Amino acid sequence: MSHIIDLGSRDNAHDFPVLLSHVCRDLRHIALSTPKLWSSIEFVAGQSSHEELETRLSRTQDIPIDISIDGLETVEDAEALRKLLIPHVSRWRSFRLNAIKPDAAELIMKSLVDEAPILESMALTCTSEAPFSPFGGRAPSLKHLYVKHTPLIWDTPMFNGLQTLHLESPSWTATHLLANWQALEQLTIRAEPHHPLIFSFNDAAITLPHLHCLELNGITEDDIVRILSHVELPALNRMLFTHIRESPEQIVNSIIPLPNVQHLRLHATEMCQENLLNVLRKVRNLKM
Repeated sequence: MSHIIDLGSRDNAHDFPVLLSHVCRDLRHIALSTPKLWSSIEFVAGQSSHEELETRLSRTQDIPIDISIDGLETVEDAEALRKLLIPHVSRWRSFRLNAIKPDAAELIMKSLVDEAPILESMALTCTSEAPFSPFGGRAPSLKHLYVKHTPLIWDTPMFNGLQTLHLESPSWTATHLLANWQALEQLTIRAEPHHPLIFSFNDAAITLPHLHCLELNGITEDDIVRILSHVELPALNRMLFTHIRESPEQIVNSIIPLPNVQHLRLHATEMCQENLLNVLRKVRNLKM
């Protein structure tokens, strides 16, 4: 029975405990007395009720919880969620926020002032005029971060332990901070045509010793050359270039050798022949 419960809660974490509690009296007792089953706290605008969330939270007792807020539109919902969820921030294991209205997003984000000691994963999709520093820059266990359009204050130690970083944010150009993120294993950077990214590097050398996968999407070819000529990537095994835009001027920086790259994927790129050859000359161990 414990194996069935574990599988069910893993595949359908949100709905499974409700379904289980409606099968029979014995299973209902098991469901209500198993906090782990209720640890997925999901709010979907127009579908979820605040009362349902409050009930689920009470059944989690004091175990780690996963928070997901999707389609947040109203300040009223944001205020209710703030009152329900923020007091439990010390138990947040993951946090996902997808907000449609900036004022609703700001109410939630500005409430994140206390430390999140066990937070491992965070995904933010929202807009704001002012950058945020969630949890006061204190989330020492954070390993996985997805950011889309969300302005953040990046110069904080909470990002130093990141292992995976996915950026779709026009606000991120602080490439010098890569030097602080020595644990990075996967880095994805995506830009939009109307929100171009402009990377700049100083003369200090940057090494990311554990990065094995790099995906660049929608940036210009000169930014690719800038990254590959300023950041040493000794463990890099996989590169993906998608929708790369041609640069008005060719960059002549010397790319650092990439001896361990075995997989290179190019899709819908507009790189000029010389810049493309400049990359290919440094990846001599590609698998065909």
